[in-house]
Amino acid sequence: MTVRYILKCYNDSCENFGSFVNEPEFDFEDEFEEQSFREAYGHGAEDDSDFCPFCGVLAVMDDVLDVAEGDVEHGART
Repeated sequence: MTVRYILKCYNDSCENFGSFVNEPEFDFEDEFEEQSFREAYGHGAEDDSDFCPFCGVLAVMDDVLDVAEGDVEHGART
């Protein structure tokens, strides 16, 4: 399963608040592997490009898209 995450900055004091930061895409074996990634995000699974370029705070998973299915899950904040 291929999953694309839409990451946005939700730091209240940032001029980039609510704006797009990154859109990483990964191939997972199954939903359990994808869930493990979500749980690890913020605990070492993130990349330098996942941080807001304005304030340096880790961006939030705002939307999650299952590329193969075309399903969008809104508000998947971890």
